Amino acid sequence: MKLVGVGHGSMYGLGGSRINFTPTTGVALTLSGVGSVVQDLAVEHAAWQTSRATAGAGIRLAAATHCALDRVMVIGFWNNVECLEGEYYTITDCKILEFAHYGLLLAHDSSNDHGDQAIYGNHIGKFRDTTPGGTAVYWRSGGGVRFQNNKINAFGQTGEPNTARLAKGIHLDIADFTSTSVFPIVGNSIENFTEHGILISGNAGNIDKVTITANELASFVAGSVGIETAQSSFIYSFNCSANTINDVGTAIRLKRVREGAVIGNSGTSVYDYGIRCGEAVIKMDFGRNKWPSETTYPWFFDNSGYPPLSDNTFETTLFINSTVTPIDLFEIGFTQYGRGFVEVEITGGVDSLGANAYLFKRLIEANANGQDPGQVTIGTDVASGGNMTAAIVTAGQANPTCVLRITRSGGTNINLTVKVRAYGQGLKHVKQLVAG
Repeated sequence: MKLVGVGHGSMYGLGGSRINFTPTTGVALTLSGVGSVVQDLAVEHAAWQTSRATAGAGIRLAAATHCALDRVMVIGFWNNVECLEGEYYTITDCKILEFAHYGLLLAHDSSNDHGDQAIYGNHIGKFRDTTPGGTAVYWRSGGGVRFQNNKINAFGQTGEPNTARLAKGIHLDIADFTSTSVFPIVGNSIENFTEHGILISGNAGNIDKVTITANELASFVAGSVGIETAQSSFIYSFNCSANTINDVGTAIRLKRVREGAVIGNSGTSVYDYGIRCGEAVIKMDFGRNKWPSETTYPWFFDNSGYPPLSDNTFETTLFINSTVTPIDLFEIGFTQYGRGFVEVEITGGVDSLGANAYLFKRLIEANANGQDPGQVTIGTDVASGGNMTAAIVTAGQANPTCVLRITRSGGTNINLTVKVRAYGQGLKHVKQLVAG
């Protein structure tokens, strides 16, 4: 079956080919034929602003195999689009707006590891909807999904200052006894969520080969999380790289992932943790992640019980107006008996007293409870300038730490660029101690 209109027109009944639906339950358009195609039309719950849907869907692909939705606008249903019992379907260049529950519901419970679905180039979210909540994309079973180049957004749209926020952007909620793989989530923009930008959860199901790369996420809600894995089973081959995560509580929060990498992510206005590792984060590489000058929470925190393969480089510019000396810039924490390396580069100066530069590397040796950590100089320290010194100071018996400390001989204003590279299986956290 092929259903083609002349275009979906503008929003809310303005022009184009349209299917209008008014009941608060039920399905406006059901596709049950393999290979069905819908193009260039709108499906709208005509009364959504006064009588919200409480069940049903705008478009239901009851046998979604090889189906395609192209340039379709769906507005105002409980679930705007449901893809059930099918595989190899595509949803491209659609507008999925004003849903009460899910924008896209993706599930194939009877065949949980088959097919390769594609969700490309869609706009999913709220434009005029003043009711908060809802999830843009909810996946629970079926084969892997390529989710690329989509825009998820809500809140404060142009000309619509009362638009509410979404609860979640993308939620992979693994159904029990589901086992599938291959989820490239690449190049999307996900904004204005109150809970999660990308969440992976579930109890007795399993997914592997998850790649989250080059996405932009922004919440503007202090308690939110950019990317979180909260499932009960392991995700093997979990890779999270080159994402820009702004204005969230915690940027990346991990649980039960292994054999992957978290590399090259960055953001501004991260209110809590940059990266927080919980239970069983195993054989993961961390490196070159950059977070803002937040002094309350660490940029990196590991509480997984398994030493990560960490290679974290933290770089910041500091302007300090103070006569206090010494000043502690960074704190690096280690596990009991942990071993790790700390490399430091500092360039800058104090007032008109002159420029300074330091380059040095230390092996930090955390010992048994009751003993302060030790440090070993690696190579030869390099120092230039005489009005400031920099050093690593170790302390802490039950919670081994080392501190990057500067001391100056005079002046007030300090302007520095500081780069700290901390790595090794004993690394637990890295925290900036003074605001930039």
